[in-house]
Amino acid sequence: MEKTKTKKIIVVGGVALGATVATRLRKLNSLDEIVIYEKDGFTAYNACSMPYYLGNVVTSRDDIMINTPAQLSEKHNVKVLINHQVMSIDPEKNEITIKDLLNQKELIDHYDFLIMATGARAITLSSSITNTIDSIYTLRNVEDMDQLKTQLENPNTKKITIIGAGAIGLEVADSLTDDGKEVTLLVRSNRVLNVLDEDLAQKVETILTNNKVKIIHNVEVVQGLSNGKKLKLSNEQEIESDLTLTAIGIVPETELAKMTGLAIGTTGGILINEYCQTSISNIYAGGDVVEYPHLISKHPAKIALA
Repeated sequence: MEKTKTKKIIVVGGVALGATVATRLRKLNSLDEIVIYEKDGFTAYNACSMPYYLGNVVTSRDDIMINTPAQLSEKHNVKVLINHQVMSIDPEKNEITIKDLLNQKELIDHYDFLIMATGARAITLSSSITNTIDSIYTLRNVEDMDQLKTQLENPNTKKITIIGAGAIGLEVADSLTDDGKEVTLLVRSNRVLNVLDEDLAQKVETILTNNKVKIIHNVEVVQGLSNGKKLKLSNEQEIESDLTLTAIGIVPETELAKMTGLAIGTTGGILINEYCQTSISNIYAGGDVVEYPHLISKHPAKIALA
């Protein structure tokens, strides 16, 4: 009897989509070799809980962690290499080049199928602005969360400014007021959550203001003042800020995909079909990095919360 040929599946990225796909594939096939390469130091964590950990609504850091690399290996027989960044993909050879970020060594690996789960990165203010602001952060991964948590636990960190009025900005604002911080929310437009209807967005604003979040509409940050401890706004107002969080959105992390020659859609994500296939048949993608046909309209779409 002929042996069933096993496949090697490499997953680039090991957080939400990457870990989910890897564990699902293991359930479907117990023999295939599955490897995750994750450039950061953590896998499979609940990113949606991070704002609430910052404000001590979620009290234990362990509650955010879903599957550590060791758990993925022991429970699901998935090999995980953290702090390993995939630098290039050669689709002709089914080969990837990986950099071990701790040892600064390069490795080569091969695949039968590859899954792009690189996610998205935070949009930041221009360096000409951020260089003038002390203690400015984004919240995109566990490393960001840990840095913010350390700063927030400093008793001198009392006044918090959040730039951006999407989901992450509002969740952090609400969470930190529960923790007794003085929070100011800077909104570029005339209301929060532009993805919502105006009446619903207004209800959200009312809840925030009732929880003592100060909201300033129609402004942007121009520069930092007083050694970065003050922010000058586009309306000439100046506000004190011990810590500033930028939460102005995310963009798909497509640099590797572009280098590989994968088709990029009109919204900026990797173009996939209804089977999550990219323009290269044995490379698949999903999550925040992709653009896909909307289920109803069939128009290009992506869903990203930031």
